[in-house]
Amino acid sequence: MRVEFRAINNQSDKSSVIEFGFMFFIVAVLGLGLNILGSSRTGLAAYSFNSLAYMDELSQKVIDLGKNIDSLDSCIPVISSYDKNFITSYLYCSPSAKSIEGRSVRISKNFKVESELARRFHFWKRVYTLWSHSQYALHSVEYPEVVLEIIDTKISSGSDKFKNRLADNHLKKQSVIYKRILKNMHKLSKQGRESEFTPVMKRIADLMDHISDKDKYLKAANNLRIQRGQQQEIQRGLVYASPYMKYIKEAFNNEGIPEELAMIAFIESSFNLRAESKVGAVGVYQIMPDTGAQYMIVNEEIDERRDPIKSARAAAKLFKLNYKQTDSWPLAITAYNHGVGSMLKAIDQVGSHDIVKIIDGYKAKSFGFASKNFYTGYLAILYTLNNVETIFPDLKLKPAIKYRNVRLNKQTWIADIKTEYSMSTATIIRYNPDLSKFLVENDGYLPKGYVLKVPSNKYSSSVAMVN
Repeated sequence: MRVEFRAINNQSDKSSVIEFGFMFFIVAVLGLGLNILGSSRTGLAAYSFNSLAYMDELSQKVIDLGKNIDSLDSCIPVISSYDKNFITSYLYCSPSAKSIEGRSVRISKNFKVESELARRFHFWKRVYTLWSHSQYALHSVEYPEVVLEIIDTKISSGSDKFKNRLADNHLKKQSVIYKRILKNMHKLSKQGRESEFTPVMKRIADLMDHISDKDKYLKAANNLRIQRGQQQEIQRGLVYASPYMKYIKEAFNNEGIPEELAMIAFIESSFNLRAESKVGAVGVYQIMPDTGAQYMIVNEEIDERRDPIKSARAAAKLFKLNYKQTDSWPLAITAYNHGVGSMLKAIDQVGSHDIVKIIDGYKAKSFGFASKNFYTGYLAILYTLNNVETIFPDLKLKPAIKYRNVRLNKQTWIADIKTEYSMSTATIIRYNPDLSKFLVENDGYLPKGYVLKVPSNKYSSSVAMVN
């Protein structure tokens, strides 16, 4: 096993490499020449990969490294080791970075990250912009920003399924160790014996020093979670969304609500046009059947939830209704995930419309990790999409689809539409993803009132088809 430290400055394309073995540590970006271990071997290879002694040794090096780069204004992953299957990193946050990540952030004209939610926001920003599909973070459920360990499986030669299983198995074993460490930290801190913290305890304590709760270590120990990076999913989603986004924003503007709300599709599905959940939510906005039926056609042959533009109109109406009942955009957004009825219960229980107070104080089994983090995850997505050119400078988006709407005045056979507009089966499905392939291939019929999309250069003289 080879062991190294690599500090990556997230605000630069450059990376700072600190290796140990028989060579000096060098931080290229900062221009520092450090000799932390001298020229002797560390003997880390003698430890089992996830032993406490091994973790203590690496944690101490992160602590020592931090003393020399404490002016960085962003948290950095420090690569601590790698073997044939994955790379392990620890997150280091300088005092300056901690201060910055605790401040409020203006995302857009209509949305702002409050300081109390800023650290959650930065966690999700890393998930969407920095951590790739091959990276997995072990973190606290109670305090998502407390990232205990990150592993990267990109060096593994196995399939994606194998890598996912590898990461899951390793981090589950690590979570057992970290839970034991956190519980011991709780016990020592209760007895005023923080001076007895081991290096790995000190590293964790440093990550949690912004939290004032006296039971923070115990709360963190109660529930740890593995989060996979979604950088590639967001990039793919941006490409998938680009032909439709112009019209989707119009749908939200037409309802008189902030067009930024349209970006909720990236939280729901990463704008996966074929998204379908285990409970029956379908489309980029993940609309449930009963909800969808209130606003559009939902059946086996025509499911308008699968059309990103039509489903956007339904989502916009739902947001408008949520806001009318909650009188708060943060709560209306959370209600999109948790349900507006449940959010009204939360308001009653906590006695406030403040999303921060509800996240901290609302007690309900159904109000779990996903619901508590839905709003901050949305803000991180909004930040990402507002800064695409900077975050994903090489991303190539598709031009907007050009189409016209045609409302059918009577029941119409698809064979007639193909003839009237000179459209192939593939073209009809491309412009109308809400139509099943079976329906179009077998020239079924479309009901009166159905709104068909046709290429903008296609026209009809039929009175049954009105533009």
